[in-house]
Amino acid sequence: MTVSTLEATPSAGIAALDSSFVQTSREREPDNVQRSDHLALLDGLRAYLASWVVVCHAMWVSGFECDDLSGVCAVVCRGAHAVDVFVLLSGFVIFKLLDARKETYGVFIVRRFLRLFPVYILLFLLAIPASQIAQNDLALSSRYFTHAHASEVALQFQEWFRNIGWHAVLHLVMLHGVVPHSILPEGPGAFLEPAWSISLEWQFYLIAPLAYALAVSGSATRRVIVNLAALLLFVLATSGALPAVDFGAALPFHAEYFYLGAASYFLYKRNLHTPISESPALVLLIISLFVFQLGHRYPGLIPLCIWGVVLGLSLERGANPWTRWAVKPFVHPIAQYVGRISYSLYLCHMVLLFVLQHVLLRVAPDLSRTAHCAWLVALTFAVSIPASAFLFRYVESVGIRLGQVFAKRNQPATA
Repeated sequence: MTVSTLEATPSAGIAALDSSFVQTSREREPDNVQRSDHLALLDGLRAYLASWVVVCHAMWVSGFECDDLSGVCAVVCRGAHAVDVFVLLSGFVIFKLLDARKETYGVFIVRRFLRLFPVYILLFLLAIPASQIAQNDLALSSRYFTHAHASEVALQFQEWFRNIGWHAVLHLVMLHGVVPHSILPEGPGAFLEPAWSISLEWQFYLIAPLAYALAVSGSATRRVIVNLAALLLFVLATSGALPAVDFGAALPFHAEYFYLGAASYFLYKRNLHTPISESPALVLLIISLFVFQLGHRYPGLIPLCIWGVVLGLSLERGANPWTRWAVKPFVHPIAQYVGRISYSLYLCHMVLLFVLQHVLLRVAPDLSRTAHCAWLVALTFAVSIPASAFLFRYVESVGIRLGQVFAKRNQPATA
C-alpha cells in the first residue's frame, strides 16, 4: 500500500492559502469501502442523513413536537443531529480534499461555490411561492398543532415575507446564516429552511484553506496556539457571549463539529500508514455505545456517537465478518445512489413537502396526525427522489463541471 505524505512548507497568513497542498501519491482506500477517490461509506452515510432530515421535517409540519416524544421517535424528530453529522463529515471531506489537491485559494472557493450555489438558489426561488402555499394552509393544518405551536409557525411565515428583500439579498451571497436573530428574525431558515446549513457550510469553506494551512505548517508551538484559539472560539460560542443566531447557523456555533471532523481526517490518514488498532471499528463502536447512553441527558453527543461508528468503519483495514456486515447498509447500491443525489434531496424536499401537504389536506382532511405524517413521508420520498435525480443531472452536475473547467484553466504550474 502506498502512503501519501504531505509536503508542508512553513508559511503564514494568507500566503499559505496559495501554497501547494501536495500528495506524493494517491491514498489507497480500504478495499471494503473503496469507491474511486473517496470513501463509498461516506456516500452511504449522506443518504441516511438526508433521509433523516426528510422524515424530521414531515414530523414537524404534522405537528409533532420533539419534547413530547421519546425513544427513537424523539431522536428522529431532532433533525439537527443529522445536520451535525453532516458538519462532521464536511470537516473530514474538505480537509481530505485540501490534502489531496494542488489548488489555489481562488480555485478552491470557486469550485465550492459552483458546487453549492446552482441548486441552492433555484430551490430558494421555488421555496418562496411554496411557502405562500404553506402559509395559506396553516388554518387547515392547525388541527395537528397546539395553539402555541400554531402561533409560532404563523409568526415564522410572517417574518419571512415581511423581510423578503433582506432575505433574498443575504441568500444570494449565502451569508444568511451569520445574521443574529435580534437583527433579522428567522433569517437563516427563511423560505428554504434546510438552507441555513448551506450558509454554515459556505462560512466553513471561506476559512477552511487557512485552517488547513495553519494545521499542517509551521512550528509545533504555532499549532498549539491555533488549537487554543479554536478552543476559545468554542467557549465563546457556548458561553452566550455571542449574539444568538437561529439554528446556530453562524460558524462559531458549529465550529467544534468542523474541528472534530477535520481532526478525524488526520487520524484516518495516519491509520493508513500505521494502524491505530487491530479493530478500530469495534473499539469506536463500544466507545460510541457508552457515549450514546449519555446522549439521553446530553443530546448533543448523539451526532458524535454516529460519527464515531462511521469513522471506525473507515479506519478498519481488515476483512473480518463484523466489518463486512456493518458496512453493507452504507455501500448498498440504493444507499450509494441516494447518497449521490443527497444534496439535491436535502434541499428540494421541503419545497415538495409544502406542496404535497397542500394536496393531502384537501384530499384527506380528516386523517389523524400519525396517518397524515405517514402519508406525507411516503409521498415526499416518492416525489423527492426523482426530483433530486433530475436536479443532480441537469443543475448540480452542471455546476460541478463548470468548477472543473475553471480549475483546469487556473491550475498552477507543477513544480
